[in-house]
Amino acid sequence: MRDIVVTNIGLDTPHSRDLIYDRPKGIPEWLLMCFSTPFYATTNGGVAEGSPGDVMLMPPNVPQRHGTPLNAKGGFRNDWMHFTGDAAARLVSAYAVPVNTIISTGRTDFITGHLSVIQGEMHAKRPRWEDMIRLEVEHILLRLSRHAALPERYRTGKQKEQYARFIEIRAQLQKHAADEWSVSAMAEQAHMSANRFTSVYRAFFGTSPMDDLITMRLENAKAMLAHSDVPIGRVAELTGFQSPYYFSRIFKKRCGMSPEAYRSQ
Repeated sequence: MRDIVVTNIGLDTPHSRDLIYDRPKGIPEWLLMCFSTPFYATTNGGVAEGSPGDVMLMPPNVPQRHGTPLNAKGGFRNDWMHFTGDAAARLVSAYAVPVNTIISTGRTDFITGHLSVIQGEMHAKRPRWEDMIRLEVEHILLRLSRHAALPERYRTGKQKEQYARFIEIRAQLQKHAADEWSVSAMAEQAHMSANRFTSVYRAFFGTSPMDDLITMRLENAKAMLAHSDVPIGRVAELTGFQSPYYFSRIFKKRCGMSPEAYRSQ
């Protein structure tokens, strides 16, 4: 029996405003969700509202209830995955990933790239595809563990407010990743100098704002390469890269292969 089995995946799934997922006995699998809109959910601490970029990991057979807040303009949207297997609980425990709680990441595409890879492996079934899926799931849990640990240092006073503001800025970067951005423009939203903004951003998210922006653009590019026939040069333009040459160079450096090779796989 495979130690991690992904049974179902949804990417940017829309839900009607009136739809409520109410499962008093839960489901027999793990459920991972990353929201791109406001939502509410029942957590360990009771009913709470969440923001774009928030993630929840629900264990098997635990009551679930989530839906759209009353003041939202439309229904909630999310990426999601059902998975099971002998290693699932061990990995969640090993990385101390909080379950049945809201974890802020500031990235509405936090699991999108991983899910795209998993979908591709499930469909193509190339050699060692089960191992690739296990690694992607483990990577998600590791990243989620790091995000869950970070806010512990920023729960009170000014630091809490500052962290919340940076989460909002990061969500804007993700939503408009193809736009022209500079560190100065980002820093202006936080009322900071560019140097100070970069320092705080790195402390919160473990990367510089421009490197994070490039990662967001690459994730968008990978999704476009995998699910469309848009020419490579046009993909570069639509995802915010300066030129097809720069796009190909940074894609190969970060992803280990050219955009053409990625698409062919």
